[in-house]
Order: sequence, then C-alpha cells, then structure tokens
Amino acid sequence: MEVHRAADERSFEVRSRLQIGIQPIPDIVSVLEDLKLTVFVQPWRSDAPLGAFLPRGERNYVFLNGAQSLPRLRFSGAHELGHYVFTDGPKLDGDEEFGAANREIEERRANSFAASFLMPRDGIRLAVEDLRKVTAEGVVHLATQFGVSFEMATYRLHNTGFINAAKRQQLMDERAAVLTPEFRRRVGPIWHLPSEYVENAFDAYLANRVDFNRLAELLRTDKHDRAKLASELHDNRQLHGDDALELGLARRR
Repeated sequence: MEVHRAADERSFEVRSRLQIGIQPIPDIVSVLEDLKLTVFVQPWRSDAPLGAFLPRGERNYVFLNGAQSLPRLRFSGAHELGHYVFTDGPKLDGDEEFGAANREIEERRANSFAASFLMPRDGIRLAVEDLRKVTAEGVVHLATQFGVSFEMATYRLHNTGFINAAKRQQLMDERAAVLTPEFRRRVGPIWHLPSEYVENAFDAYLANRVDFNRLAELLRTDKHDRAKLASELHDNRQLHGDDALELGLARRR
C-alpha cells in the first residue's frame, strides 16, 4: 500500500506542476519533454524492451519502442517518467503484467505511478456516470478517453476500489467481445527525435561536418522525407553545392 500511496502522491504533484488537473494526458512524449527529459522513440524488434530510462548527470533520457500500440507506448512513457520522478537508476523495461506481484519495488512503483498518472482517481470518477454499473463497453469508452488499454483501465478501476476482484475478472472475460478493430489498431508515434538533437544535426550539416546523406540518416528519413528535406534545404539556400548537383542529376535521369 505504501508503494501505491507514494505513486498517487507523486503523480498528483507532477500533474499539478504541469497544470493539467485530472484531465486525460494528451501526449505522453510532450509531457516528458515539458519536464526536460530527452525522449527518443523508434521501432525496435518484437523481442526488444518497451522502454528505457537512462540518467546521465544533469540529463535524463527516455527511450521508447515505437513498435508498440499507442496505449502501451503511453504506459511505457509514464512508467519511465515514474523512474525519473523517484530518481531511480538506469532501467531497461520489458512487457510486464499489470497484476504481477513478484517485481522489484522500483518496477511496481513505476507501474503504479504510470497508472495513477494516466488515470487519476478523480478523473475516473468524473468520467464514469455510475461506477456501480460498469460494463465492458463502458471500459472501452473509458480506455479510449484516457488513451490506455482495456486491461489497464480494468485493473485501475479495481486498484482504486471502484470495482471488486470478481467484477474485474468478469470484465476481463468479456473484453474479447467488445474490443473493436479500431480500438485494437491504435498506433503511436513510430519515430520521435528530441528538438535539440535535430538542431544539432542541422548545425553539423550547415557547418560542413556531415554531408546530406549523413544528415538524412541522422534524422531517420525515408525516401519521401529525404526528398522533401533536400527540397526544403534547397529552397532556403542551405543545400550544399555538391548535394544540389547530385539532386539535379537525379532529377534529369
């Protein structure tokens, strides 16, 4: 209980600091950056971690697996935020069950913080008209509103005391029948690079420390975005002469 109480208190403090009250979090990556964390999102292999927290001196880095569904990515981001808030050491986080009880205390605390941060108790109370009559369809609506998974919303209802264990199991048994394809397909940002990182990459190009191909590689651009990047640099008279020549030759072919 001490773990959950501490997580609730700290999540309330962070929400108050960000002045977001009890409303749903619109974008977890923006929240992390508002708190001065450096965030990278990129797709990793299916067996790769879901997230990582890396404190380095005065900087704190969060890495998120962009191959996750949007609810899972939001929870992973909030989980890593929990590690930051409680000043934990470096963490590499995998796919953990919400109800698992055999995790180390820092992982349980980060999970509890993430649940409280994404779905504050008073926010749930405001969103659900009658907490005595929660249905599986109602959980889908609640999960959509707060940007979380059906499973997380159900466990949060139970952990906050709004439903008992029997009701939680009933809702979990009914989830397959109510989850729509649209709900299942919610995807998050596959790529995200910190603004400072992007600025440093452009500065390196403008200072002739890297060529255009290396800049495009640093910015993780695909074929379409690479052409768009070259065009924008050319329009701003920032494209190097050799790169402009190469682009011109490519257009004449």
